[in-house]
Amino acid sequence: MIGQKQPSPYGAAVTLLKDLREAHNRAGTPEEFARRLHDLREQHRGKSVAEPPTGRCQP
Repeated sequence: MIGQKQPSPYGAAVTLLKDLREAHNRAGTPEEFARRLHDLREQHRGKSVAEPPTGRCQP
């Protein structure tokens, strides 16, 4: 999903990442989420989307 450049799959990925962030916060492992998000961003750094996303997932 995150590998695609269409805005709809990107928006769905952001929603899933927000849910995952919340789950890590409840589990007491927010630093683990931040590390994984950083790794994901590094892996997809050069990609752009056709339309700017409406929400950005922050660690």
